[in-house]
Amino acid sequence: MNDNTSQGLTIEESLEPDCVVVKLIGLADSDSSTVLEREVLRLNALRAALIVFDLSQLTFISSLAIGLLVSFRKGQSRYGGKALLKGLTGSVAEALQRTRVTELFI
Repeated sequence: MNDNTSQGLTIEESLEPDCVVVKLIGLADSDSSTVLEREVLRLNALRAALIVFDLSQLTFISSLAIGLLVSFRKGQSRYGGKALLKGLTGSVAEALQRTRVTELFI
């Protein structure tokens, strides 16, 4: 399990039998963008077949963080990897649906 923490964002990672689960907790805002960017780059380097982002405990997502998720997905698609967003609620779900980011993930 990998555990990264920024001022308002905690990132927990666990390996499941068929995927890597990345849980984002708290605020994915501009203050936490460096930590999230580092995680996205590291995840792309893993070349995992499936990565699941659990956003059930994410209370805010900035446009910068949305851009990082899009960059992750583009990088992952280069090697045929798949990704899933789960636990979308409230303003986070609204922001990701409004920007059509949910369409990039299975």
